[in-house]
Amino acid sequence: MTQQLNDLVADRWQAVFHNTLDSIVLIDDAACLVEANPAACQLLGYSREELLQLNIFEITPPERWARRDVLWRHCIAESKSHREYFVRCKDGTVRDIEYTAVANASPGLYLSVFHDITERKRAEKELIRYARRLEAVGDIDCAILAARSSREIAQAVVSHVHRLVQCKLACIFVFDYEAGTVSTIPTRTHAERLLSLGTYNPIELFGGLEDLCQGHTRVVDLWTMPNPPPLVNILLQEGVRAYAAIPIVSENELVAVLVLGVEQLSEVAPDRLKLASQIVQHFAVALQGVRLLEEVRRGRQRLKQLSIQLMKTQEAERLHIARELHDVIGQALAVTKVNLEVLKQAFPSQPSKDLVHETVSMIEEALQQAKNLSLDLRPSLLDDMGLACAVRAYLERQSQRSGFIADCTLDPLVGRLSLEVETACFRVFQEAVTNTVRHAYASRICVDLRNVNGTLEMLIRDDGVGFDVPMAQKRAMHGESMGLLGMQERVALLGGAIEINSAPRQGTTIRVSFPMIDRDPPCGAD
Repeated sequence: MTQQLNDLVADRWQAVFHNTLDSIVLIDDAACLVEANPAACQLLGYSREELLQLNIFEITPPERWARRDVLWRHCIAESKSHREYFVRCKDGTVRDIEYTAVANASPGLYLSVFHDITERKRAEKELIRYARRLEAVGDIDCAILAARSSREIAQAVVSHVHRLVQCKLACIFVFDYEAGTVSTIPTRTHAERLLSLGTYNPIELFGGLEDLCQGHTRVVDLWTMPNPPPLVNILLQEGVRAYAAIPIVSENELVAVLVLGVEQLSEVAPDRLKLASQIVQHFAVALQGVRLLEEVRRGRQRLKQLSIQLMKTQEAERLHIARELHDVIGQALAVTKVNLEVLKQAFPSQPSKDLVHETVSMIEEALQQAKNLSLDLRPSLLDDMGLACAVRAYLERQSQRSGFIADCTLDPLVGRLSLEVETACFRVFQEAVTNTVRHAYASRICVDLRNVNGTLEMLIRDDGVGFDVPMAQKRAMHGESMGLLGMQERVALLGGAIEINSAPRQGTTIRVSFPMIDRDPPCGAD
């Protein structure tokens, strides 16, 4: 019965040994193969007879010879071993395997069961590589988002491409078709004349662009290139023997080209080109976005210049009207008043005197109104004596006209400020006082004008009824109240800052600051 059971087990073992999909080999104490199943023969590419002439060291890759003795001794000492390893097949290829080895499976024999995991290891490596690429693309996106100009974006892309693709040279050529030039953004190059950062060269430097304009990548072996353009000689000087030119297209227009230079044509691998192409697509999208932002920025700058010019024109027109009121209308009214006084002596009758007296009073009122209009339009003190004198005089005059108490604290300013700063500061002050007189019902207005570490600071406070600042700003944005918006725009155009604090029944405080820019000296001044 026992013999029958042994025979049955032996038959079952033989069936498993020959039919299992896992590779099984038996090894003796000398590490020689003494048996191998069909799956092992198929994996290693040997016949059974050929395998039985080998030992396990002869099917180990040479680069693993230092490791094989350690593993063999470990298997003998531990009686069991399970790990990943490599085998070299008959055709010289190396396969990844996962094996389990058991010592003394039979007296003096070692059993090793293993299976091929090459595809799994390749998939794992590809997954790791893909994760790293995703991480790299994420890093590039962050670098692109942090960049503030097209050049900074290109520099970020070139730096990451050079690190990821591991090429000899990475360089972006940005085209300017209107100027007929190509600018250069390279990494680690010694060709300072033509490939240094920001260098501009004729587009002809790059050679024909027809294939690149169609979106096709150009791969070139420099040794076999007929009639090479000037760029080729530069690349050869850099130790580059082949290059790939990847087009960067935005809105169907070739805007730039990424050049990857390598020492051998074989290094221009498809996976490298694919990775570089993915990166430059991010660059193309970002470049278009930055260009739009640059256009918006230039438009804002033009709008700012136009606004400043408009304010200068308005001030010039105010000055012209103020002078006309003072010099022409004021003089005419003054002469009319003198003539009426003469007529008063010529016609001594009481009715005539009363009529002349009434007319003179009206002319004196008209003269005062003309004077006030002239001063409101453009006070001569602002041009002749500067901001501090103009502020003091205007506040005192408004105090006399409206009846509020004026409190004015003015630091002596060193020299005269620029005309633009003085005008803007005065207009903001004038608008604030006018609004207070019209709407705040204030009994006191305080104005402080100080020089704080090279910054002009003006503080305007009143004890009036106050107002809801957010609501007033909202109305101003809808065009219902332009005074508040005008103050903010004047300050912003000159790089200043304005802060308005107010609340119902709590008065109003306006704080304004400007960089103090000295007035340019007159021509010919020492």
